[in-house]
Amino acid sequence: MVDVDVRTSGNGYGPLRQLKQAGLVPKPMAIVRTPSTGAHLYYQGTAQQSGHLDKLHLDFRSQGGYVVASPSRIARRDYEVVKSQPSDATFDWDAARQLLVPPPQRQAYRAPERGDDRPKDLSHLAEWVAQQPEGNRNAGLFWASCRAAEAGDATTLGSLANAARAAGLDDREIDRTIASAQRTATAGASTRPFEHQAPQQAVAAAPQTGQQMEAGS
Repeated sequence: MVDVDVRTSGNGYGPLRQLKQAGLVPKPMAIVRTPSTGAHLYYQGTAQQSGHLDKLHLDFRSQGGYVVASPSRIARRDYEVVKSQPSDATFDWDAARQLLVPPPQRQAYRAPERGDDRPKDLSHLAEWVAQQPEGNRNAGLFWASCRAAEAGDATTLGSLANAARAAGLDDREIDRTIASAQRTATAGASTRPFEHQAPQQAVAAAPQTGQQMEAGS
């Protein structure tokens, strides 16, 4: 059952219209008007679990859930059946939830943008690595370490290790990533200098050089 709530803070009819426009609200077996002027839409039962979208004023009742049904009365107001019809349709709550509340997208990996007048030293890379969120940390460290290794800048490599530790990577992963970057630079896999190589190409090259990308980072 889909429960469309009506509250002083808002109601679920707007989100329900979104679902209808997306073809996610099939013909229900019954529509019940609730005492709050909300609605209950009844469908064939499934093994789905109940769900709740409080900010959107929508609920879903299935396995483990319960609902106050017609002809119940609350505060002298009835749960009234306004429509009843044959239907074997089910409601896909997971699809509805993903449409209304999409899962967060992983932030696209981007290297620091520098102008044509960028300095030759790479000390700025450590600060950039320290700011990388989960999902970008390993790739960011690898890319920056390649640049430092290509330049033979051991000091920057040490700073990158500290920055990656501040970003949340463990020492084992840091050592492995920097060592892989050094091998890549030595083998000539990253042949273009920092100011010319596209960040996307640098990240894409990582798996081909034996780089172990951090799972879930």
